[in-house]
Amino acid sequence: MKGEQNEIETLGNYETEGKGLDQSIQKDRTPLSRKEIAELIDMSTENVIRILSEFRKDNIIRIDGSCIEILNIGQLERICRFG
Repeated sequence: MKGEQNEIETLGNYETEGKGLDQSIQKDRTPLSRKEIAELIDMSTENVIRILSEFRKDNIIRIDGSCIEILNIGQLERICRFG
C-alpha cells in the first residue's frame, strides 16, 4: 500500500506541476500517451492507467481522449502533499 501511495503522489505531482495550482486551471490537452507519462515519472503504464482511473472515479479529474480536465485541484494538491 505504501508503494501505491508514492505512485499516486508522483502522478498527482505530474498532473499539477508547473500549472500554477489555482482554480482557473482546468484543462490540459497533452500530446503525451499514458506510456510516455509513465516513462516521465518512472512508473509502469498499467499503474498510470490505474491511478488516472482512480482519480476519475473519485471525481478529481475527467478524461476525454487525450484531454485531462482537473475537476478538484484542491484534492489533487492534498494527494501530492500528503498521499
